[in-house]
Amino acid sequence: MSRPGVVVVHVLAWVPIVAYSAFIYFISSRETVPRTGDFPHADKVLHFGAYGLWALLGTVPVVRLWPRIGGVRLALIVGIAGALYGLGDEWHQSFVPGRDASVGDLAADAAGAFAGAAVAAWAWARCSGARCSGARWPAKRGESAVE
Repeated sequence: MSRPGVVVVHVLAWVPIVAYSAFIYFISSRETVPRTGDFPHADKVLHFGAYGLWALLGTVPVVRLWPRIGGVRLALIVGIAGALYGLGDEWHQSFVPGRDASVGDLAADAAGAFAGAAVAAWAWARCSGARCSGARWPAKRGESAVE
């Protein structure tokens, strides 16, 4: 792949996580949010899932930058980044009228980020060295995504 092509691929790898981060920021900026469910701690489940997805999306640009990164390091980098984004999100919410920052929400954010990062790291370790349904996720430098 030509050098400009490599740059485009690396830039495009960031689009999903940046867009999803903007979505989280948008939702956090709202004074009211829709009800999350009729069971106890439903909002924590939502936070966990939202940051789990954040970590899954955040794994792609990390492995594009460092394709030989190990599973534990990958999970730690993405998990810590997700937890820090959750911390920033909670801090941001403390300035929004009608919203507040919550240690419980931050804990759910961090737990979701680390869980999502662990799943993504496991999938990366599993699929990077062997065929994975005919595709590598994401393709390593100089390789096609489909073999």
